[in-house]
Amino acid sequence: MRFYRRAILIIGSLIVVLSFQNCGDFSLQDEILFEGALMDSQVLVDADAFPRLLETASLTRWYKTAQPNFINETMVGDQYSVIIAVKRTYSGEVLELHDGAGQNAATLSVVGGKVRAARSDATGGWEEYKESSLPSSGEYMVIAATFGSEAGSIELLVNGMVEQADPVTATGSPANYDYLSKTLTVTATTSDYLEYMIYTSDADDEVLDGKELNALARYIGTNNTIAGIRFDPSLVGGPTTPTTPTDESPNFPIAKAIFDGQCLRCHGVSGPYAPNLQDLTEAKAVDQGWVIPGNAIGSMLYNTLKGSKGNGDKDMPFDTNISAGDVQAIETWINEM
Repeated sequence: MRFYRRAILIIGSLIVVLSFQNCGDFSLQDEILFEGALMDSQVLVDADAFPRLLETASLTRWYKTAQPNFINETMVGDQYSVIIAVKRTYSGEVLELHDGAGQNAATLSVVGGKVRAARSDATGGWEEYKESSLPSSGEYMVIAATFGSEAGSIELLVNGMVEQADPVTATGSPANYDYLSKTLTVTATTSDYLEYMIYTSDADDEVLDGKELNALARYIGTNNTIAGIRFDPSLVGGPTTPTTPTDESPNFPIAKAIFDGQCLRCHGVSGPYAPNLQDLTEAKAVDQGWVIPGNAIGSMLYNTLKGSKGNGDKDMPFDTNISAGDVQAIETWINEM
């Protein structure tokens, strides 16, 4: 007897329908299909975004730790986009774009355990903002936001994920932005952030959309080796959360024992480095983007190990060695998920 199950892959505007035949456990097949669809969609988004977003004249500020004034141009416009890598534990105002007269301001801050992107007149007459919860783990997070020229036009992503649940909250009567020269004030200290990019344009130009913000968030995350910056499937019409296997694969306990023995002194609750592998679960490894089921060489938890294959740094664990057998066990775990 045959059983058929269909999985719909959303890749840009294309819908590919695949069929599996024969009975068996489809959870692994579903997960691989989901990850494959995300990878294909991400490739399409990035092909459209780069190198265009790195060469456009609307990129007016680009701060890097080693090159603080990598791009430092005059900012004039009525809509703005900001992408910044900042410590997850930071609290308070991160940065503000404002004009000399105090008429318009665009602010990123962390308030009451939430990331906030706000438009205001900077004098208390009106304010509107959108908020998103802080990530649950990681030393750094990447915040990406667009402040459009029209009232109500705020888009916010944290670690690549679009904030969809919370509406824009407003006090007073929010107004459209004016076309003005802007001054940047970074309130956070240089020890609190790693890199930021600012795009400036006017209402006649297209403001950065969610796909572009996501691409740039992942770009900054990669530049600074920040784990957990994801491609959001909702940007291409997919489900807002990935489907992960409800049961852990039989090889996971072996892999977890290796991580517990080799990694927790640096990557545990009291360890100095991210990611935090304490109480690691298979679902967490997938959801944080540390592992791609069926693709060990593309997975950070594998390709950073000494003796592994792929494009990782190959320097973990940095203070000791890991056996070829342990490396193979982790490769097998991921490839057979």
